[in-house]
Amino acid sequence: MRLRVKVVRSFWGELDRIGDHLSKEARGLRVGDAIIFSMGKRKIHKKLLPQFVEDGYRFVSPRLQGQYTHTGIYVGDGKIVEALDEGIREVSLDSVAKKKSFFVVSPKKANAEQREAAASWARGMVGQDYSDKSMMGAALSLISSRRGLVNRKFLGKGKVSRKEAQCGGLVMGAWASSKISVRVPTADRYAAPVDILLSPDTKITHRKSLLKHLAVDPERVPFTRVRGEYVKKLRIKPSLKNRAGYAGWQVAKAAPAVGAVGLAVNQFDPTADRIHDLAKSKGIESDSRLPGSGKFLAMSRDLTGKEHLDKMTKKDRRRVYAALLLS
Repeated sequence: MRLRVKVVRSFWGELDRIGDHLSKEARGLRVGDAIIFSMGKRKIHKKLLPQFVEDGYRFVSPRLQGQYTHTGIYVGDGKIVEALDEGIREVSLDSVAKKKSFFVVSPKKANAEQREAAASWARGMVGQDYSDKSMMGAALSLISSRRGLVNRKFLGKGKVSRKEAQCGGLVMGAWASSKISVRVPTADRYAAPVDILLSPDTKITHRKSLLKHLAVDPERVPFTRVRGEYVKKLRIKPSLKNRAGYAGWQVAKAAPAVGAVGLAVNQFDPTADRIHDLAKSKGIESDSRLPGSGKFLAMSRDLTGKEHLDKMTKKDRRRVYAALLLS
């Protein structure tokens, strides 16, 4: 009986000892969790070019993915593995989390064995290079409204390399290696921290905010395809300044497309058959005699005041054709 009591006391004493040397931030984390950090303080560089790159990144990144721009994977004992410009390294969570807000994001379906395997894979990447190509792929994927199409076409589709990775790709690679299924809208190697944060297969288990009332800064709600999901999942209302900036972003995106379409359409007279073919390629039924044509007829009526193509002028048909091209 006394031996059992001693064993129990020893067990709880060991737990206390482990808990004492872990920071407040590390307690409650599980091996294999992703930690997504806010942007740190602006660095001052002695040379002009590094400072230009630093300031450019700080301006662009929040508009692409919001306030939370970096991630790493928790590997236990108060440490994380992360990918930075200088390479992939293992560091204490305290050193990264100091004076930063962060979310702890956990995969919904992952057992202890899978989590340990993910941490082991991440530790095996320590010392490898940071992937600038994958970082650019993540940026392109965020800008593209066609999800991962840009990356698949120009940068290639594939698993995370064992020789290099960017921060989001490192976490996705660790999870994929241990068969933890987390869906993101692009290839794993191009996943941005915000893709992991907003995935339907992850949940937010903990958050630390340096702001008094908000988990995220309303000035830093992204302008890209993740905007709607970001606002909904993190329950944040964009500021008036942010909404104005987003409107400007949309105008800037649309202006070249509108100009190009206008020039193209102006060169020919789109016939009814051509309009029907284009509508069909967009998945829109344009024949008023068939069910499902309501969307097309409503669009035609709004643009020209007429529903039927055979009653439209050449100018009316051009408007309808241009609207279909941009849809």
